[in-house]
Amino acid sequence: MGHSLIELEKSLEQLNKTPQGRRLFIQSLPVLLAGCATTTGKGRHREGNNSGQYNTMSVQDERRMTDEYLPQMKKEYPTFK
Repeated sequence: MGHSLIELEKSLEQLNKTPQGRRLFIQSLPVLLAGCATTTGKGRHREGNNSGQYNTMSVQDERRMTDEYLPQMKKEYPTFK
């Protein structure tokens, strides 16, 4: 292991010796993980792409489908108040 990893391991061991330190570590995990995330080469935050997925629906077809299905969807998923 490199020197930096050894120092990190020592610091984490010290931090996790107490319940308060473990709690602090767990609470900081989202920030630590987000800091390690890479965004290079991705235009959107999702896996995969839509290449090869063609749609032959016209705008009118989409509007007609929305008019047809929206009332039932509103019944099944009412607006949160």
